[in-house]
Amino acid sequence: VYQLTKKCEYVFGLTGTPRGNSDIDIYCQFHNMNISGWGDISYTFFVNNCCEVDTKFIRGIAIKTPTAINEKYKGGFEKNIAMYSQRKDYDEEDNMPELNVNVVKLPFVPSKEYLQLFYKALDLNKLKMAKHCFILAEKIFTYAKQQSQKNIVLISLVRAGTPIGVILKHILESYFLDKNITKIKHYSISILRDKGIDINALNHIIFTKKYNAESIFFIDGWTGKGVISNELKKSIFAYNQQYKTNVSDKLFVLTDISNSAFCAASNEDYLIPSSILNSTISGLISRSILNKEINIKNGDFHGCLFYNSAEFLQNDLSKFFIQEILTTIKNNINDINNINNINNLTNFHENSPKFFDKTNTFNNTFNNTFDIQKLMAEYKVKNVNLIKPGIGESTRVLLRRFPEKIVLKNADLPELQHLILLAQQKQINIEYNANLPNPLKAIAIIKNTLDN
Repeated sequence: VYQLTKKCEYVFGLTGTPRGNSDIDIYCQFHNMNISGWGDISYTFFVNNCCEVDTKFIRGIAIKTPTAINEKYKGGFEKNIAMYSQRKDYDEEDNMPELNVNVVKLPFVPSKEYLQLFYKALDLNKLKMAKHCFILAEKIFTYAKQQSQKNIVLISLVRAGTPIGVILKHILESYFLDKNITKIKHYSISILRDKGIDINALNHIIFTKKYNAESIFFIDGWTGKGVISNELKKSIFAYNQQYKTNVSDKLFVLTDISNSAFCAASNEDYLIPSSILNSTISGLISRSILNKEINIKNGDFHGCLFYNSAEFLQNDLSKFFIQEILTTIKNNINDINNINNINNLTNFHENSPKFFDKTNTFNNTFNNTFDIQKLMAEYKVKNVNLIKPGIGESTRVLLRRFPEKIVLKNADLPELQHLILLAQQKQINIEYNANLPNPLKAIAIIKNTLDN
């Protein structure tokens, strides 16, 4: 089992006796599933170093029997139990309750397949992404000046927004600061579907750090179905009502295929390189965690895990990626920074030249959008969470999830070749539909695990 789980992306263990007869029993479960660092610890090392032992001599041979976890290691052991397990009780009639587990997926170091795809996407799209980052930074700066702001506070939505926010901060500081706007700050905070934004983190920025609520700009990488855009609007409306503030719910993204963000550099459906990787492109942090079982209290920020073990540190591409985009901007700045050229970048955002006009209109002018309900009906998807529109989201599904099929607009488009290759490798059904609504070039349908 141990050798098998070492090769698996995710491992789930089910047992009728989750605590076993003693704490010692849990070591076997943790070791076999490679949880935290326990997968690398042998049983002999565990007994000799982490346990209280009862030693008996039989025919002159010392037999060590572990009796309890040593107090030195008990805290970390209990923390792992809380983080990586959930207990469900059943009643006397053995009728199991509905199981609804909010899983924190165990991290994994990117495989060669991931890295090859990342570097290929970076080579293909880094100039496009660099230009979009610069254009978005220019829009943010101009909007802030129109609002008479002296500072700009970028708040990235964890995790996809984090590298974008870092890049925007560098661009604004390097190319846009003037006598009117003199300071750029950047934070990343959590927002969770159906749970909302991290209120305590927002309070920290506004009331502890004393930043003007009106100077806040929410940043994300892209939109898919507009779920996070809508969650942000609901959260900020409730926040402003509760704290009598005037925080803007406007979302700024690189590409907005759902037409749900306030401002975007493009609505083109393309593969943003950072969308392929997880923690190793976002400062080695996990997805957000909001779970009482791991002792996140009402006054705490939303939680996350920090993957600072050697194998993750040596595979961390966060700073490399930021530097690649910034270097690309520097090497092409004469083209990017020319006002006349900005209006001529229509090849980077096929459907919206009007969006780049130097006017006072900042809300999206993209005319093309799609009806997610019509797509769900067409492909017989009952749960909105099982349909993922766009090249980036489709790529993530093929790499991380259990897709039922992918739908592509045209087999000959260069930007779709990696999806075709991944689907063929994983034996996933590919459909072609030239009538996919603009700007979509791909959608992925995730298997319904209740039906499969």
